[in-house]
Amino acid sequence: MAEKGVYNVLRQDFMHSQNPNSSKGKLLGPNGDPLTQQRPNEGPPLSNKEITALYKSNRIFQNIVDIPAEDMTREWISIEADKKVKEAIENKLTELNAQPKMQDMCKYERLRGDGFCSIGARQAGELELEEELNPKQLIDIDYIHAFSGNKIHDTDINEDMFSPEYGDIEKFKISGVGGQGERKIHKSRLLHLQVRTVEDEAMGIPLIQSIFDPLTIFDNAAWSVGQLLYSLVFKVLKSDGVDITDTETRQKVQSQLEFEFNTLSLALIGPEDELEFKSPTGSLSSLKDMLDFVWDYLAGAARMPKSHIMGQQQGTITGGQFDSLNYYARIAGLQENYLRPLIEQLINLLFWAKDSGVGSGRTDPDGKYSISFNPLWKLDKETDANIRKTVAETDAIYIKNQVYTADEIREERTSKSSLMEKLDMSDEETIELAHRVKEAHENATS
Repeated sequence: MAEKGVYNVLRQDFMHSQNPNSSKGKLLGPNGDPLTQQRPNEGPPLSNKEITALYKSNRIFQNIVDIPAEDMTREWISIEADKKVKEAIENKLTELNAQPKMQDMCKYERLRGDGFCSIGARQAGELELEEELNPKQLIDIDYIHAFSGNKIHDTDINEDMFSPEYGDIEKFKISGVGGQGERKIHKSRLLHLQVRTVEDEAMGIPLIQSIFDPLTIFDNAAWSVGQLLYSLVFKVLKSDGVDITDTETRQKVQSQLEFEFNTLSLALIGPEDELEFKSPTGSLSSLKDMLDFVWDYLAGAARMPKSHIMGQQQGTITGGQFDSLNYYARIAGLQENYLRPLIEQLINLLFWAKDSGVGSGRTDPDGKYSISFNPLWKLDKETDANIRKTVAETDAIYIKNQVYTADEIREERTSKSSLMEKLDMSDEETIELAHRVKEAHENATS
């Protein structure tokens, strides 16, 4: 980043007036134009209290925080394991309210930069939260509780350059009950979700830090539109009965007339008075383009399509909604890269815990199960029908040209794999299939 002096010069080129009598000429003065005091891409460091207030009062910000977190856990997971083990895992996760707790953890991560779930481990021997959780001493997991980085006020980081865990957080420091004292919690006793971070900073970055500027512009745009709607009819009253130099009388009459004109549909004026209704002058044709820019800017910063920020029906998309497909692909990536390790961490502990009902006591979970995230979206009925029709026509061509047999097509269509997975082929597979179709067609016509 440029040094401060250079940065101010860059700002001055297009914002700062050279006229000393202009408000824009007083860049740092108390009466300067507020716009010139903004610094693009340097959103103010908001306190936890300010973030809370913004989340409580701004519905758009709530959607940006909540909706992706809900999508990450909405369809939950499928477990592949022995039937008895599968049922035991599902029952225990339900007992722990794992799905809603992890949804809250995802929300806290987006809101505060870090989301946590405490692991209520019951173990043999004395419980020491500062010590690493030993799976072989586990009796059961009694609960998990979601909380945010707001509860963490410091960390212990591994500074040993020769350690495999160099640079990792080893312990989190939290305030004691009632704010008394301090407790250290070993990282193994927490599920920790952190998506956005920078080098040399232990804690994650709250989402608002990167979208504060576009959200501010969005709020200003909404306020401006409201002002335009309010002033669509501007009234001008000419009257000899009011002395504009008499401030007190003028304000009193103006207040009364505003009440009358805004609440009653009938106006009584004198024979010499004149009342006009004026709409805003100038062209508003570019207003839609400006509002579209604001929406695109906000959607790009939040990495969410506009339709999802506005609360589009979850999980249903129509053909051509490529922005929604990209959004769900991004959510699936977050699930795999960040949420999967935490779910597996919890399930692994359930295998080790002797009274959890999952393992038989000190059961190594390696190879005993696997999880997959359920599909996040489905096509609307019309698009799904069109795709299936196209696939059926393609299958008929394959059978006619002896690329596949009818039995092979039947097996393919009745398998557990989704239709979209079957349509998703690599370049090599596509080329090979094209060659096979061409070869079969040439043989049939020769």
